[in-house]
Amino acid sequence: MRAPVRAALATALFTAVLFFLVGGAFYAGYLTARVGAPVPLVGSLPLPPGVAPSRARQASPEELRDRLGIVNEAWRIVNDEYYDPAKLDRERLSYAAIRGILEALGDSHTTFADPQRARQQEDDIRGGFDGIGISVEIKDGRLLIARVIDDSPALAAGLRVGDAITRIDDEELQAPTLDRIVGRIRGPRGSQVRLTIERPGLTGALQIAVTRGEIKTSAVKARLLPGNVAYLQLPSFSGSASRDMVEQLKQVLDSRPVGLVVDLRNNPGGLLQGAVDVASQFLDDGVVLYEQRREGEPMPFYARRGGVATQVPMVVLVNHGSASAAEIVAGALQDRGRAVLVGESTYGKDSVQNVHQLSDRSSLRVTAARWFTPLRQQIAGRGLTPDIVVQPSEDDRRAGRDPQLDVAADYLRTRLARAG
Repeated sequence: MRAPVRAALATALFTAVLFFLVGGAFYAGYLTARVGAPVPLVGSLPLPPGVAPSRARQASPEELRDRLGIVNEAWRIVNDEYYDPAKLDRERLSYAAIRGILEALGDSHTTFADPQRARQQEDDIRGGFDGIGISVEIKDGRLLIARVIDDSPALAAGLRVGDAITRIDDEELQAPTLDRIVGRIRGPRGSQVRLTIERPGLTGALQIAVTRGEIKTSAVKARLLPGNVAYLQLPSFSGSASRDMVEQLKQVLDSRPVGLVVDLRNNPGGLLQGAVDVASQFLDDGVVLYEQRREGEPMPFYARRGGVATQVPMVVLVNHGSASAAEIVAGALQDRGRAVLVGESTYGKDSVQNVHQLSDRSSLRVTAARWFTPLRQQIAGRGLTPDIVVQPSEDDRRAGRDPQLDVAADYLRTRLARAG
């Protein structure tokens, strides 16, 4: 039995790798969220008219089998000779093979997610999940909190952006991976997780217990600030965020504000289509972004007519947590002269991912394009530069002050005074 089992395993493993490269998964859409940084948001958008699938998906199985012959060779040897057959788990090795191929690309945004992680990502795009309300990133081998969602258990417990998580419950984190970590931190509402963290500026570790709850990632907030300045916060482009934003925007514009502050701070992105939808509410027409695929000329995406806030004076708040789709919107409004950016430099993610679901419900994201602002700014790794730079101090954070919002609102009030 051992030889046939080994041969079957080798064939299955090779087939899994080949299946991945041929594109046996069905096409699901675009992703503009960051991967390997804050926990990504995923979704779907059809291929633009006239754009064909990439050549890699058109290659025949025979051509790819020739290219991967040495992979098949290696797997057959391992399965025939490895001394501990109990470790030759087909699923685990198949996933490892896929991750190894992706890692060799050197692109942190082209990633694979096992079925559990894929389900969590589907929850993200729907705009809600059970957890504590943080996004995390792995940087220099450390697990860092990159975002704390408003009104979340994490915020109430005192977790902050920049905290390094060193232990989850009783397990010390060594060489953490996002797939495994997210599953440990999330859990049913009402349950508790204990995090041991190291905080910049503090000596020693802190242990913080957080009770999980329902997290809404797409809750849009709007209100009027003193001086009749409207404020709109868009925390992500997931779920119904774009539609909800329009409803909130219409309500706050009924007060005829002197100006509008749109808050995209710590917005990790989402769907490219969501970015175009949001930008279209503030632009009469014209280019929102250019997309460059691996073949052909850059393709423009245009704002749709009928936006509800194309005339009101605007300021957009951004920071290092503003990424991807959030950068598309901010970059379009800045380049088109429609809004002033206030805050800190953005994250700098300029790539677009196609999202595929594989046969076992795992998922694959592949960088298929890069995007540029209307003036062709290249933001990779450096982000957008605000027109007015405002960096909150640690004292501001401790005191609950928001100098970025204060500057934005003052700018609009001053503009009104000058116009008067």
